[in-house]
Amino acid sequence: MFDDGLVALGLMPDGCEAADQAKANAPVLQQEHIDPRPVKPVDVPARWDEFLGPGEHTNLHPRTGLPDPNRIVSEDGTRSIRLGNHEMGSGPTKFHYHEETWTYNPSANAWHLDNRVVRVPFPKGTW
Repeated sequence: MFDDGLVALGLMPDGCEAADQAKANAPVLQQEHIDPRPVKPVDVPARWDEFLGPGEHTNLHPRTGLPDPNRIVSEDGTRSIRLGNHEMGSGPTKFHYHEETWTYNPSANAWHLDNRVVRVPFPKGTW
């Protein structure tokens, strides 16, 4: 078994079970901000493709590596779109999703989550 101090310092090899466990349990420091420009519903798929980048997308949570039915995750695991019950249950003028960028800091054993809230207001008459 490896020393937890080595994990916190980022001295564990990637793929090591103890290192993966430490990353999965590391605290998340979140910075949330609202994108000043709402997106039209018709433009959302292209925006998602641009944000997630090329490659195969998954639903594996960037921090835990477990399936998450509320996320679409980039191939490199650093960017995700979050759209769950809360987001889908928002009213037509407050409908939104989250563009999340995940960065792991091994020396601090912490995740930084840049969480951008993107509004997708539905035009009057469509609801």
